[in-house]
Amino acid sequence: MNRDHVFAGFGFGPIQASIFTRDAARAGTFSEIVVAEIDPRLVGAIRSNGNRYALNIATSSRVEVEEVPDVVLLDPAQQRDARRLTDCLERGTDLVTALPSVSLYSAGGSHSVSRRIATGISTDRATSTVVYAAENHIRAAQTLQSTVESEAGSSPGRPCRFVNTVLSKMSRIVTDPGEIQALNLVPLAPGLDRAYLVEAYHTILAQRIASDEVEPGIHSFVEKDDLYPFEETKLFSHNAVHALIGYIGLHFGLEQLPRVLDRPRVLEIAQDALLEEVGPALVSKFRYTGDPLFTDAGYRENVADILERIANPFLADSVARATRDTPRKLGYEDRIIGPMRLAMDAGKEPRNLAVAGAAAVRSWTENPPERFGKDELSERLRNLWGEDNFAESGEALVSLIFDAQETLRGLK
Repeated sequence: MNRDHVFAGFGFGPIQASIFTRDAARAGTFSEIVVAEIDPRLVGAIRSNGNRYALNIATSSRVEVEEVPDVVLLDPAQQRDARRLTDCLERGTDLVTALPSVSLYSAGGSHSVSRRIATGISTDRATSTVVYAAENHIRAAQTLQSTVESEAGSSPGRPCRFVNTVLSKMSRIVTDPGEIQALNLVPLAPGLDRAYLVEAYHTILAQRIASDEVEPGIHSFVEKDDLYPFEETKLFSHNAVHALIGYIGLHFGLEQLPRVLDRPRVLEIAQDALLEEVGPALVSKFRYTGDPLFTDAGYRENVADILERIANPFLADSVARATRDTPRKLGYEDRIIGPMRLAMDAGKEPRNLAVAGAAAVRSWTENPPERFGKDELSERLRNLWGEDNFAESGEALVSLIFDAQETLRGLK
C-alpha cells in the first residue's frame, strides 16, 4: 500500500487517540503520524513505550484492550520537537485539531495552533491537505479556517479543505487508581496514572470533501453533503439526553450514568424528551435531506441506540463528565435550552427537557434553596443568555423550568 500521507494532530485526548490516530494507524497510508501535546509526562511516557499506547474499548459485554503503534507525540515547547512538527505540518495531508474548545485555536500568540497550521499550509510541499476540526462546536471548521487565514493573511498555498466532524463517540479519562484497578483498565502507557476508556461505537460523520484535488489518507469516516442537520441532531439529542441524565444523577448524588438509567422514571423522562419533544421537530426540520435518520422509525432507532450506549456498564460514563461546565450547557443555543426552543417552535411543550434545566440550575447554585422563585430564575437566566435572547422566549422557558422543579423533587 502506498504510504505517502502525513498526519499531524493537536491535542492527545481520548478523541484524538481513539478516532483519528487510531484510524490513521490502521489505514496503512501514512508514512508519519505525529501529534502535538503540551503535557510533557504524556509525551515522555508514550515515547518511552516505543511510540505505542493502549486503549480500553468498552463493548456491550466487556472491556477489550487495543494497542495502537507508530504514533509519535511531540512537545512543541521543545525546540527539536517543534522543528519536526513544523516539517510535518508543511508536508501534512491530514491535520486534526482535537482541543477542549475552539477558543484555544488562537491561544499562545505566535505559537498558537492557528499560526502553526497557517505556516504549514502556506507551502506547496504537499499535494493537498484536509484539516479536520474535532471540537464539540457546530461551526468548528469554519472558526478554525477563519483564524488560520487571519494568521496567514491569505488563502492556503495548496489545495486545502477545512472539514467539520460529528463525533458521538463517548469516552473517559480515568485517573483514580482504585477505579483503574476495579475496571481492570490498562494505562495509556506504562508509568502513566491515567487510562483512556472509550466505547466501541465508531460511526464518525464528516463533511464531504467533494474535491478531486484533496485526497485524505483516512477513509473510515461517513461523509455527508451537508453536516449541519447531523450536528444539530447530535447536540439536541445525544448531548441533550446525556446532560439530562447527568443532572438528574447529580440531583440523586449518583456517580455513574448507568445507575441513573436504572430508575424507570428517569428512563421514561429521557425517552419522552427525545421521542415526544425534540424528535418530531428534528424529523420535520430535516426530512428534506432524505436521510433515514430523519424519519419517525429512523429517529426512534437512533434514540434506542443512544440510551443503550449511555447505559453501558462497561463504559460506566460518569455524572461528573456529563455535568461539567454547567453555564455553557445552559447556554441559549446549547444542549438543554436549544432543544427546548426547537420543540416550542414546533408547538410542543418540552416539559421533560425542562427537568434537565431545573436540575442544571440547581447544580449551578451554591447551597440552592428548596425551590427557586420565578423572579430569581429569570434574573439568573437573563444574565446568562443576554437581554435580546431572553426577550425572544425567556419567559416561556423560565416558566417551564420553574414548573419542572416539582417533577425533579418528586423523582424516586
